[in-house]
Amino acid sequence: MKLRASTRDLAIILPFGALAIFLPPYLRVFDQPVAVLGIPLLPLAIFVAWLVGILLTLLLARRLTRASADDVEADRTSLSAGEDKPPGDR
Repeated sequence: MKLRASTRDLAIILPFGALAIFLPPYLRVFDQPVAVLGIPLLPLAIFVAWLVGILLTLLLARRLTRASADDVEADRTSLSAGEDKPPGDR
């Protein structure tokens, strides 16, 4: 499985998107005198956004690891079949 451009782009954009969520203009949306299950809305929103960022990072890391492992396996297969020699063996 080759690393697709969309996965690579997501790996670049995700940290900036996660950081942008914590900027004051976005947090002010949740700064309301409302409680959800007894928890004020602003701290709840911060922790939910933090958790979603961690989960998205986990999913992305798994996808990147799987793509990297598949690339390594493809390289080993092509080398064992004699398709291409490593640069040091020329």
